[in-house]
Amino acid sequence: MEENSDGAVINDILLSAFEQVEEVAEALKIEVDTERDLWVLMEKANRALGHIPEEISKLSSLPTPEPLPSFETKESLRLEKALSRMTP
Repeated sequence: MEENSDGAVINDILLSAFEQVEEVAEALKIEVDTERDLWVLMEKANRALGHIPEEISKLSSLPTPEPLPSFETKESLRLEKALSRMTP
């Protein structure tokens, strides 16, 4: 009967050890997946950064739009219109 009891204890110890190994393996898998995901993200960012000079050159070849009016230019236009109405 003692052998059976020893076998049960050994079984319990092995079961506990295997459960701990599974927990550690799962933690390592998560760590590895996180590292892989980080590499994938860095590769995507690198590709996106590589396209920036291309996009800048495309934008620089577009015609230059007229500058947006400032307060001074709006005021100047308003005064010009007012003066043009005053002169015959």
